[in-house]
Amino acid sequence: MEVVDLPDKEIKQPSVLLWMAPYIALSVVALTSVIWGYRGEVAQVEQSYRSEGDARIEDAGHLTNAFVESQDRDLKFLSKRFSALTDGLNDAVAGQRLAEFLSSYLVAHQEYFQARWLATDGKELVKIVRGPNGVEIIPANQLQDKSSRGYFQSLQSLQPGEHYLSAFDLNV
Repeated sequence: MEVVDLPDKEIKQPSVLLWMAPYIALSVVALTSVIWGYRGEVAQVEQSYRSEGDARIEDAGHLTNAFVESQDRDLKFLSKRFSALTDGLNDAVAGQRLAEFLSSYLVAHQEYFQARWLATDGKELVKIVRGPNGVEIIPANQLQDKSSRGYFQSLQSLQPGEHYLSAFDLNV
């Protein structure tokens, strides 16, 4: 077995590492604290966004309820007005009166795109549309049969005085 003398330099290296160990440990602790602090801030920001999102959803719910209530009031008004405009008149005269009334109504109520009066068999008797040139009464030769549409079929089960709000669709 051979004995080797190590230079002084190599002997001092472990003591330097031992001397640096507390600083390395403190650095690791500090870095861990920074990471945990950052994670806490991220969690707070995420919670803030969630809270803002929840508030927006709640606001959207209130707006939707207000919209549906407004539609319900308008529908009740239109139903009563419809009876006053059409009672005792033949379909041609009643249709003309209703078309003029609904045209005026759509001009005054920008939230509506179109209005229809359907016969009990699903055929359009009156159709008013808001187009690029304003509100128009659709000519009789362009009226369509809507009896196969889901909203018309749902209407068949309603009792007098009941209302139906269909799902929104693209009207295609």
